[in-house]
Amino acid sequence: MDWRNILYDAIVVGSGAAGGMAAKCLCDAGVNVLLLEAGDALPPDAYAQQDRSVQQFSDLQMRQPVQSQGLQYNKGNCHLFTDDLDNPYTNTANTSFNWIRSRLAGGRTAVWSRFAARMSANDFNGEAEFDDGPAWPLLYEDLSPYYDKVETLIGVTGTPEGLLSMPDGRFSPRPSPSYLLSMREQLERRYPGRHLIPARQVGIGNHADDLNAPPIYTSTGSTLLQCDPSKLTFRTNCVVARIDIDRPNHAKGVVFIDQKTKRSYEVSARVVILCASTIESTRILLASTTTSYPTGLANSSGLLGHYLMDHFGGCRAMAVGRIKGMEQRHHEQACIPCFDDLHTQPQSFAGGYSMQMDLRAEGNGNVILTLAVFGEVLSSFENAVTLDESVQDSCGLSVPRIHFAYGDNERHMALHAQNSVREIVEALDFKLMIAHDETLPGGTRAHELGMVRMGATPADSVLNEYNQCWDINNLFVTDGACFPSAGNVGPTLTIMALTARACDYIVSQLRAGNL
Repeated sequence: MDWRNILYDAIVVGSGAAGGMAAKCLCDAGVNVLLLEAGDALPPDAYAQQDRSVQQFSDLQMRQPVQSQGLQYNKGNCHLFTDDLDNPYTNTANTSFNWIRSRLAGGRTAVWSRFAARMSANDFNGEAEFDDGPAWPLLYEDLSPYYDKVETLIGVTGTPEGLLSMPDGRFSPRPSPSYLLSMREQLERRYPGRHLIPARQVGIGNHADDLNAPPIYTSTGSTLLQCDPSKLTFRTNCVVARIDIDRPNHAKGVVFIDQKTKRSYEVSARVVILCASTIESTRILLASTTTSYPTGLANSSGLLGHYLMDHFGGCRAMAVGRIKGMEQRHHEQACIPCFDDLHTQPQSFAGGYSMQMDLRAEGNGNVILTLAVFGEVLSSFENAVTLDESVQDSCGLSVPRIHFAYGDNERHMALHAQNSVREIVEALDFKLMIAHDETLPGGTRAHELGMVRMGATPADSVLNEYNQCWDINNLFVTDGACFPSAGNVGPTLTIMALTARACDYIVSQLRAGNL
C-alpha cells in the first residue's frame, strides 16, 4: 500500500531535536508515526567535517550569504547548512535577522554545539513581570522528570553544582579537571556569585586529540535510530505547505510538496505535531488559512507570528595566558551560569545572561581563552513574522518576512556584559587580545524562539501547557516556537523535554479516544 494513503496515528513534521524526540517517544508507545523532513537524507559519514579546497568553500559561501554568518558554520561543515538562494526569506526595512537553517535529515542537530543545560525555576515562573506577555503555563517541577528522561536518553555529561541558575541534571559522569577547579576558585574570590563550571554537553568529553571532532549526537544517529521501524515511516524531501482541517477544531493532515518533483500530496493522521523549527512551524500555520482562520490556523488570539525572540550574542573576548596543569593540545569547554538577573540582583536591565568559555592549549604552553556572552531577549509583540507573498522559494511557497529589532533592555544588558567580559579575563590573569562589543544581528546564534507561544488561556496564547493548540485539539507544536520567554541558556534540551512531555499527553489522549 502506498505510504501516502495510510491513516497514521501521528504525523510529525521535522526530524531535528524536537521531531526526533517526538518520533522516539511515540513509537515507544506503539503509535504509528509518519515523519516528514523537508530536506534530504545524508549518509552517516556526511555529518562529519569534510575536506574541501578554498575554491570549493568559496563557491558554497556564494550560495549561503546568511548561513555563513552562523557561529557554527565553517569550511568543514558548510554542506550541512541550507542553500539560501533556493530557500530565501525577507526582512522588513531597516531590520536584520539571520535565519540559520539545516534543511536535512536531523535538522540542526547536525551542526549544534551540543550544549545542553536546563532552564531554571525562575525562567518558568518569573518572566511575566517584565516580558510582554504571559508566564509559562507550567513550572520547572512539571518539566523536571522529562529533563531527566531526555538527559538519560541522549547522554548529557556534567557535574553536580547545586546552582539555582543552572539546575543539576541526570548526568553521565564527567571529571572536572583540577585546573578548572582552581580557575573557579580564582574567579569566585574576585567576584562572588560567578561560578565557573564544566560545560553540560551531549555525549562528549575532552577532545584532546581532535579539536574539530564531529558531533556525537544527531537525531538521525540517536533518537531516530532507536525507533521501532514497524512503527516509523520516515520520508525526506517533503516540504509541508499547509495543514488541512476537516472540521473547525480538527486537523485532517498536511499537504506537502515533493522537493524533487514539485508535486503536491496529502497525508492524513489522527494527530499532527509541528517540529519544523520556530520560523518554519510558524510559516506553516500562517499559510494554513481557512474561512474560520483567515490570518492563520489556530490564531483566534491574534498572537500567531508575534513575539519572536532570540539569544543575543556579540559581547565576546579572546585572551591568552597560562594554566598550570593543562596539557598541551588539550581542549576544555566551560560556562559561567547567569549571575545577574532581576530575581537576585537589581540591574539596569531585566532578565539575565550567561557565558560560554572555550580553553585551547597550544603547543607552546599558551592557552587561548574565548569568552562569549549568551543573553536573554525579552518578548515583544512587534518582533514578528508574516508571509511575503511577493517572494517564493524553490517549491513555490510564500516565504517568511521577519521583523526583528533589539530593544533598550538588550542594549543595557549588552553594556553590562561588555564590562563583565573584561573583568573575568582580568580575574583569571589572562591578557586580553581581542574584544568585540557590538551585538550580533538577531538569529546569529540560531536560537530563534516564540510566535506560537504556550500560555494559561486561549486569549493570551496559541498553545496550552501540553503544547496543544487551543483552537485545533489534535494539533501540537513542540519546537522553539512554543516558548513564551527565552531564558539565558540554549533551548535544545528544553525543547526535547517539552516534546517528551507533550507526547505522553498525546498518547494518553489517543488511548482515551479524545484525538
